[in-house]
Amino acid sequence: MAAPVTDPTKIIGRELHLDRLIGSGGFGEVYLAVRTKLATNPKHNFTFPAECVVKVMRRGLCTEEDVAAMNREVATLSSMDHPYIVPYIGAWVEAARGKFFGCYCLAMRYCEGGDLHGLIAHFIKNHRLPPVDVAVRIMAQVFSALNYSHSRRLIHRDIKPGNVFLTLQKSGMPDKAMVGDYGLVRSLDATRQLVKTRVGTPTYISPEIAAGEAYSTKTDIFSAGTMFYELLSLHRPFWKRMMTDQQLFREVLHRDPMPQFRAYTSAVYGTTLADVIEACLTKHEDSRATAYDVLVRLTSPITAYVLKYAIPVYPEKDALTATSSPHPPAASCAPDSLASVIKADGAAVTVRQRLERLFLIHKGTTVCARLTRLLSHNPELLFQVRVLVACRSDNTDHLENGLAELLWAFPDTEVPFQEVVDLVMCDYRKLAE
Repeated sequence: MAAPVTDPTKIIGRELHLDRLIGSGGFGEVYLAVRTKLATNPKHNFTFPAECVVKVMRRGLCTEEDVAAMNREVATLSSMDHPYIVPYIGAWVEAARGKFFGCYCLAMRYCEGGDLHGLIAHFIKNHRLPPVDVAVRIMAQVFSALNYSHSRRLIHRDIKPGNVFLTLQKSGMPDKAMVGDYGLVRSLDATRQLVKTRVGTPTYISPEIAAGEAYSTKTDIFSAGTMFYELLSLHRPFWKRMMTDQQLFREVLHRDPMPQFRAYTSAVYGTTLADVIEACLTKHEDSRATAYDVLVRLTSPITAYVLKYAIPVYPEKDALTATSSPHPPAASCAPDSLASVIKADGAAVTVRQRLERLFLIHKGTTVCARLTRLLSHNPELLFQVRVLVACRSDNTDHLENGLAELLWAFPDTEVPFQEVVDLVMCDYRKLAE
């Protein structure tokens, strides 16, 4: 993980060669950098990969106050560890004499597939819509990244195709979609303070930002909905050529683009992905979906992908603690994310091994198949049962009590209450023996 900048460091020209310019903006330039030395420099403790991206800020942005602010940002971002967020490698003020002397630099992972904007342009050029599997993979991964950052009370504030970066499969199709460029990130305090700064790219802004109102993490969801509308239809929902910002804001506030979207894409993607887009583009923030909703609650190919490939999901606190019982669930010492390595019986167990033992990855076992069949009509409950098993697996009493509380909290007469409890507990005791 990257650490905040402390002392000036000589890296460019010594440890990294800036190979070529790959982007620029008001902040400065972005370069593809090639490592020239393999060893870690004890002065900064960075270990550079063979290739990485280096953002070089303009000197005018490198006052003492600006560097202090950027240090705080890097400290926040460097604590983020998620497979679908572009990782930071290091940050420093360049001390080597030359063009970049005194510039603030950020090094990040290089994604060889370019960005989502380039992928959309590719499909536009070839006059065809993205394949369903490609679209679903990208959507699931981006919403997983947003779910993670929102669980940490961080708003990205500039979700757009140019800030979603891609790695490639051998076939040349996208493998991973990774959210990057957290330069506008803003934190919410513990009381869910709403932020009121108009930021972001106008084409993808939410109604609350367009209206100059306070907003929360759900502004990112609207931006993601706008972005994925564009990915699936190859058209932007609100923006038109030669449109002023004020005209765009009126469209965002008042126009419903979904009838056109459904008419254009239903033959390729069906109705459920359109339902997801519509839930993200709800004008009123309180009624808009969350990233958790998209990953778990809104039945679609995305929820199926999440279950099949164990995509990281960070449940909302109220989603997992909802209960009709006056007694709160027993405290759990499980990590915040299921993507951590958990210790069991004194030995390290890999994530996949742990998830396989606890039904989180589909297996061809009778027990797993029966559990899925029993709760197939309620994917949210199925997900929460699996998470509960993972979180309370070290205490059978807590596990059994938690299952009872969770099942009672769902007003669903179709849930075979006792059969689910017996199935999970019986199989868990066999695994524990």
